[in-house]
Amino acid sequence: MAPDKFNDNNPSTSNTRGHGDGASDTNAQDQILLKALQEFLVPLVQTVVEPTGTKAVDFKGPEAMNLITALKKFVSTIVGGTVRVEETPRKIQIEKYATRNHNAGDIISSLSRTPRNQYAIRNEMFREKLMNELQEHVSNKMPIRLLLIEPHAFYLQISLIERGAIYAHLADIVKALPVPFNSTYHSQHIMDNELIESTIKSYARYAILSHKWLRGTPGEITYDHWNKGLLDPESAGYQKLAGFCSTAWKDYGITLAWMDTVCINKDSSSELDESIRSMYAWYERADICIVYLSETQTIPQIMDDTWFTRGWTLQELLAPKALKFYSMKWTRLAQDWPNDKTNLEILYFVEYATKITPFELKHDTSNFRVSMSRGMQWAASRKVTREEDMAYALMGIFNVSISIAYGEGADRAFLRLLEEIIKTAPSGALDLFNWAGESNRRTFNTSLLPSSPKYYIS
Repeated sequence: MAPDKFNDNNPSTSNTRGHGDGASDTNAQDQILLKALQEFLVPLVQTVVEPTGTKAVDFKGPEAMNLITALKKFVSTIVGGTVRVEETPRKIQIEKYATRNHNAGDIISSLSRTPRNQYAIRNEMFREKLMNELQEHVSNKMPIRLLLIEPHAFYLQISLIERGAIYAHLADIVKALPVPFNSTYHSQHIMDNELIESTIKSYARYAILSHKWLRGTPGEITYDHWNKGLLDPESAGYQKLAGFCSTAWKDYGITLAWMDTVCINKDSSSELDESIRSMYAWYERADICIVYLSETQTIPQIMDDTWFTRGWTLQELLAPKALKFYSMKWTRLAQDWPNDKTNLEILYFVEYATKITPFELKHDTSNFRVSMSRGMQWAASRKVTREEDMAYALMGIFNVSISIAYGEGADRAFLRLLEEIIKTAPSGALDLFNWAGESNRRTFNTSLLPSSPKYYIS
């Protein structure tokens, strides 16, 4: 579980300074500080700006007061306390934008006349837009819940966080990044969007696990187990979770990870519905899909692993852009290959196990680049625990969405899937009638549609 966070604003450690008897001491200290700053800054400015004269510094003027205010705020940030200051009508922000043909006095004077530096405003606007886009990305493009992996010297600390905490975690990272401002680059709106997109892509990465569920007791670690602290470090479920998180960090440097067993609250029907409908997209957007083959030690053994016979793992094979197969001991089957979807040796055995060719595996099935009957053939011989899952597991592959209604039966769920495909993509729906066999007439009012993917096997 995540440790409690300490409050940096502890009243016992705060440093406050008010008005009253100490006001004269404060003014004297301000004068000394300003004098020291003048002796430091003026020679520094003169190294880049050739002086053409001198200008007296008014230690009681608005420039001096603004500088003192800024310094106090800066110090308060460093020590973690609170420094009370009088707010001035406008704030000065020094930016390095002057050219060498200005003298030092002009530079200092011009800063006092600029309420808000235009570059600072530009950077603030960019950062605000970045934060808004990040929040939208977390809310709409990432899973509901993720495992947060925090590396320490001798161990990894794992916690389970939801979208609010995911955003806060990523926002802390992104806020600390310098804004790479360049007047030419940032003058174009399109460049801003590209920079925001690349920043979010770089820091909102997550790994996703594809695996065959454990059967029996204690089995997998579920969301309920995690919340109740029912975690046995010796159990197979715990070892799988630990192996996944360790691999995500060790092999890919990723600190956010998704594992269906623990990251979905199956007691919430609305969350389960959203998760099932979104699962293809979550696998597709993952930075890496880690496939754990619990029955495999070498590449040739792939074709006999049960993972290739399960209903849900079909979309988990097709959706990810990058995928890596791992053995039962959490070692890479192809050690020096970054993406097994481009590894011909791996794909040879994958084709033997699934009948999916390397060419087909590289194509995005959600855009209907393979025929619908062909996609049904891939699912025809696969098995599921809940019979309705055979239809639900195909939604993402055919780029449709239907409501989840466990208890409706496999035939009715599959009928609703076919109806949605026909309605969504009528131009390609004709291929759905390319099947053979006898339909279940108790569920179907027509003999034109099959009651299961198995009827698409030629």
